[in-house]
Amino acid sequence: MPPYQGGGDMIRRVTLKGFTTNDVPYKFEAGTPAIAEAVGLAAAVEFLDGLGMPAVHAHEAAITEYAMERLSEVPGLKVYGPPAVERGGVASFSMAEAHPHDVAQILDSHGIAV
Repeated sequence: MPPYQGGGDMIRRVTLKGFTTNDVPYKFEAGTPAIAEAVGLAAAVEFLDGLGMPAVHAHEAAITEYAMERLSEVPGLKVYGPPAVERGGVASFSMAEAHPHDVAQILDSHGIAV
């Protein structure tokens, strides 16, 4: 099967008349590899490793518990999923009679990303 895009690691050799594609899977991965993203991921892993994953987990558990407590105080808000001690750092919720886009836009205006 021929690739539908060209460039980056999918090219093995270039000549004046065209190019030769690389082997699969590179043949179908046009464009520059995500080098900056890989460097950023490595930095994030080093940072977390320096903190220690038990400390990261304890912090996440504490802020999740705090978030769940505060969300339970909001009238008309329904939280989905298990209690704080059984979940990660994600809280899914809905607001009675409020469209999710409107809730997201209001929260965004207060610096809260959802």
